Amino acid sequence: VPLSALGGARVALAGGAVLFGVAGLLAARFARAAGERSAGATFAGTGARWGAPRVHRRARLGGSWVVVRRSRLALRLAVLVGIAGVFSPILYYLLGATAAAVRPDEAALASFLGGLRAAIQLLTLVAQLAVAPRLLGRAGVARALLLAPIGALVAAAALAAGESLAIVVTAQASARVLDAAVQTPAERLAQNLLGREVRGRVAG
Repeated sequence: VPLSALGGARVALAGGAVLFGVAGLLAARFARAAGERSAGATFAGTGARWGAPRVHRRARLGGSWVVVRRSRLALRLAVLVGIAGVFSPILYYLLGATAAAVRPDEAALASFLGGLRAAIQLLTLVAQLAVAPRLLGRAGVARALLLAPIGALVAAAALAAGESLAIVVTAQASARVLDAAVQTPAERLAQNLLGREVRGRVAG
């Protein structure tokens, strides 16, 4: 909100870009500090083993894709995350466009979006602490992974019926809470079935 009031959306975007740049530099330092392990890896339950040098000779992203393709679990998780990754930006775009139409003033728009994000983060935290552990314990990981796609279908149906600000906000909030409080923890639990040596590559 202060950045938007200072110079509009451009200043707010520039501030965000600077923060992302700092995060990127820190991530690069972490990667150098951690180094690359040279040991081979085995997927749990498959018996498939390969040496890390074969993967490291490829590009980082390409090497990670090779690792993902060798496990049905990792491949299906990648497809699930990919679908969610397509749906989320659409909701963000609709939220921004709808809110801008209702609140054309930049400062008011920034205040609304900032307050909404704070409320969603608080709701997500409550869901992570109170709901997710019980849900995962009773329903299991596989069933929990179905909730976010089902929520996306419901949100899409609601948006098809009408694109009012209230509907878009509800769809965005529900998608965000389901992703952070249910989908992501379930994905992390499923990734524990993968070999420790490749878990980071698969997650990336």
